Amino acid sequence: MYRQELIEISNELFRCERPFRHGKVSINVPDHLIKKMQDLPPIKEIIKNSVNLGTASRSVGVSVVAELLVIGALNNGIEKTVDSLIDYVSQDYTPCVQVLMLRGIKVVRSVELFDGVFIAKPEDVPSLPLIRHLNDYKLRLHTGNFGVMSPFNDYQSDDPPDSVIYKVINAKPKFFPFDADLNKFEVEAKKYFIVGTISNLLPLIFPENSIRHSYYSGALRNSFLESLDLCSWSSSGWADLGVGSREATDEDLESFRNILSKYLALSDDRRSKLDVPLHRLREAARHHNPVDRAIDLGVALEALLLRDQPDQTQLALQFRLRGSWLLGKDLDERKKIYKLLRDVYTYRSTAAHTGKLTSKIKEHEYACGRLTEGLKLCADAIKAVINAGNINWEDLLLGMDNGDEA
Repeated sequence: MYRQELIEISNELFRCERPFRHGKVSINVPDHLIKKMQDLPPIKEIIKNSVNLGTASRSVGVSVVAELLVIGALNNGIEKTVDSLIDYVSQDYTPCVQVLMLRGIKVVRSVELFDGVFIAKPEDVPSLPLIRHLNDYKLRLHTGNFGVMSPFNDYQSDDPPDSVIYKVINAKPKFFPFDADLNKFEVEAKKYFIVGTISNLLPLIFPENSIRHSYYSGALRNSFLESLDLCSWSSSGWADLGVGSREATDEDLESFRNILSKYLALSDDRRSKLDVPLHRLREAARHHNPVDRAIDLGVALEALLLRDQPDQTQLALQFRLRGSWLLGKDLDERKKIYKLLRDVYTYRSTAAHTGKLTSKIKEHEYACGRLTEGLKLCADAIKAVINAGNINWEDLLLGMDNGDEA
């Protein structure tokens, strides 16, 4: 109905366009065009509300709509861009993509981890700003010009992600009034934040390595809003330097998919009890300083194994017993776990009280190795708790959940 008018407006805007870096355009919209755009129903509906992008909302003024029309025309042609605007206005949702960029883990193909949630190579993600960033990075590698920052740079590390976890969502309602109840929006946003929830479990993939992540939410590629600025930026260790990356095998991803499914099936209360162990495990893996690693690893294991311990006596003993019975399949395995937990507990206590990992220099390398073993042990313990769903520690210590005799 308004297609021809939108095409005429786009043609006029196209003549006002000045190129800018990173796919942006600079437009000086004439006053008569501003008035015409404001009065046109498809544009009026967008600019009078806040656009729902799943985990955030943002206003889209006339100048932004003008930029989207011009960028779309540059990429796809005027008529196709106008049609995408009309399609968007006719929908009752905003097509979005949640993106969790990862460093420290690589994949060779896209794999579905959960309902509609994929881990993939960065170039396979339907997010136009990310694709532009990857292309821009390749260009800067070729030219050697790294002086200009893109929206993805944190001013400390310009490298692109090794892999990405993403989910395409249809965010409803499409718009929020500018005076919308913020509490209502937060409830809606939480419903869509599955990718953010998955980020909590990243330490369980490769616990000995630091997997860093940076999250954003944006419009889906090939939609009218595809060039809209990204939002909801958050990160953990994204700028860490000198950390390698590992390639995840099909077996690694299948194991993670299974534990993810069980984690998401837990009640909010049970998941919240894993927040501290997971966070501290992630921090322990990030630390290069073994003293900091010992403290965070110790806290992670204590928060997991001693959280519901009413008796504050003999905590060190309970710590070792619970961990060894949780993970050990037979007497020999329980003894090994018992000794490793004893060492981790000792290193944590020594680090917290003296600022050193061990009082003997010759034992330092051995202690660092034990902490690395402890990272994997902690991840295994968290996975065991998730798999169990609910653990009665007294029954466990009495051997009721273990076929081997004490």
